Amino acid sequence: MASRTARLNPGPLAALSEPDLRDLFARSISSRELVVSAGDALVAINRLERAGVKVLGWEGWLQYNDGKRGHDARAQGTVDLSNLSVSEAAELCRETIIKASEEWASSPRNDAVRFYCITY
Repeated sequence: MASRTARLNPGPLAALSEPDLRDLFARSISSRELVVSAGDALVAINRLERAGVKVLGWEGWLQYNDGKRGHDARAQGTVDLSNLSVSEAAELCRETIIKASEEWASSPRNDAVRFYCITY
């Protein structure tokens, strides 16, 4: 399922004013998706939940010291959460991102920084 972004397709974000996510998109390492730090990912999930927009999942990304990016095999994220309520999906994403972030902090890579792609 393709992700939707405030810049490309506001879809159900009509209830959420675009500036509410603009600051996060400004820090995204992707020009097409919301790929941000763990803290920003949690902020995005909270804002989306308050607006009634369901988070469909997340996945870990790595940005390597040489600037290349790729998916993080150690942080696969969640599967499609479309069968959960808005609040259930948000809570599951918060819990699993926090856990993945703690695991990263205890065993980080020296050649990369982890980011989180939020799909909604």
